[in-house]
Amino acid sequence: MRALITQRENVDSHGIHLDVLESEYINFFGELGVDVWAVSNFRKDIERMLDESVWDFAILTGGGSVPNEFYVTETHDVQQLNRDIIEKNLMEGCIRRGIPVLAICRGMQYINGLWKGKVSHLDHLNVPRLIGKDHSVFCYDLNREIFVNNYHNDGIEKEYLAEAFTVSAIDMENRIVEAFYSDALKIYAMQWHPERKFETQEAKQDSRELVLKFINKYVVEGRNER
Repeated sequence: MRALITQRENVDSHGIHLDVLESEYINFFGELGVDVWAVSNFRKDIERMLDESVWDFAILTGGGSVPNEFYVTETHDVQQLNRDIIEKNLMEGCIRRGIPVLAICRGMQYINGLWKGKVSHLDHLNVPRLIGKDHSVFCYDLNREIFVNNYHNDGIEKEYLAEAFTVSAIDMENRIVEAFYSDALKIYAMQWHPERKFETQEAKQDSRELVLKFINKYVVEGRNER
């Protein structure tokens, strides 16, 4: 199974723009039998790349802020302009071709913004969530509470979820959307990082199961339908 994966955009000490992809993504998806191929933020031929090879799905990764205009309140965060262009073009190309998309952390926020939803800075939560600490969410896909990790400062309040998407998991105490999906668009998005550390093996396994559900539902079953 082959998947395209996007990367952070960074700048080194000489002002040269860089692609950055954490090794955890390679390891996690490799264990699931997925061969990931990194998409540079500086490519100009996304359409040709999508046409010339068979891709089972695409992954939009985490890392950094989304475009300032996607936020509920005025924001002046550091931007990743080349990445935004690449991910927008990749999303549009995947949707046209029926290629499923899995979005993680920033990827989830970015997709919500593309579909006219909004993103919030999470500095006003009723129950604070500490970076690096797991917390509970209710997962509708599994019909039970699960624990997820927390490596983000931004998120999607339920009222700002784009109309195209359905809530899949939610932080009930704070009304923050933790995962959403669209069957029509073949998108599954999660706010937490399935590839990073969890405090328990059970929590890690639950997230792994959700990623496998995405693959089975949109990739395997979709292939059989075709």
